[in-house]
Amino acid sequence: MLFDVSFTSASGSPEYICGLASRSEKLGFHSVWMAHDLLWDNAWVICGAIARSTSRILVGPGIVNPYSSTLPEIAMAAATLDNISAGRSLLGLGPGARLMLEEGGVAQTHVIGTLRAALQYLRDALKPGSKSLHIDIARRIPIYVGCQSPKLLECVGRWQVGAMPLLTPPSYATHAMQAIRRGANTAGEGVDRQELIASILMSLSTNEEKSRESFAKFIMSVLAHLSPHQLKEVGFDSAGVTDLLKTYAERGWAAVPEKVYRLGVTDVETCVKSIEVASRAGFGRVKCGSPLGPDKEEALTILANRVVPHF
Repeated sequence: MLFDVSFTSASGSPEYICGLASRSEKLGFHSVWMAHDLLWDNAWVICGAIARSTSRILVGPGIVNPYSSTLPEIAMAAATLDNISAGRSLLGLGPGARLMLEEGGVAQTHVIGTLRAALQYLRDALKPGSKSLHIDIARRIPIYVGCQSPKLLECVGRWQVGAMPLLTPPSYATHAMQAIRRGANTAGEGVDRQELIASILMSLSTNEEKSRESFAKFIMSVLAHLSPHQLKEVGFDSAGVTDLLKTYAERGWAAVPEKVYRLGVTDVETCVKSIEVASRAGFGRVKCGSPLGPDKEEALTILANRVVPHF
């Protein structure tokens, strides 16, 4: 099992995130991802800074979408990042969060067709000898599709591309893998474990109460963007989400019900068990995502010293 880490604008300043990436490299993590959420910090800029402050760890945006950026712009950025990092770039591609796009005045339409066309273009553009860009490309830049819905997961298997599904809850790993394999079977192909990344939201700390508070604050900020298919796993429907957001606004994190914490992990034991579930399902990598914990450096150390050794 390989371990990736990911950060968002909520993780801290760009300078602080670069420091976390350097720390992640020293702790032996495989890759570092930076969220590219519309109207927040630009992941490409931060990934470039990370590339210049590290020497081994792979780096990429997780994820960019073909709605708020054109495909040539995405290809240009990915190729440039690969050259700056001496061949260490990754590309996370997905539909983006519909509500976030709408906030920026961007419409999300024809999701499957748009992603399929984007993947076809980027696969051709981001390979050695490509004529799509006026940039030398030394290697095929790996692409991973980040998504949540069963339909898109099945498409990922059919398209034979790397997968990076957000698993909220982590127990959804088995269902996600079944969808990916259905798509792969339709294409008459298999799946490569190392190209399947289980994305799990986690908060780790030596202080369990602070760990849970950190997780609650983050998950409530993204709850409206999560997959209804997955939320059903912990007993949420759309009305329940609306009611909870209202309650949270009025009473704070202490009012968050226990089932919300099952959308990720907030302690080492649950973290290990959740990754074991993902591994048994067929995932060969895990992306350990924000918020990571109230103290990000402490969380990375806990992850490296108390979780990774189990695998």
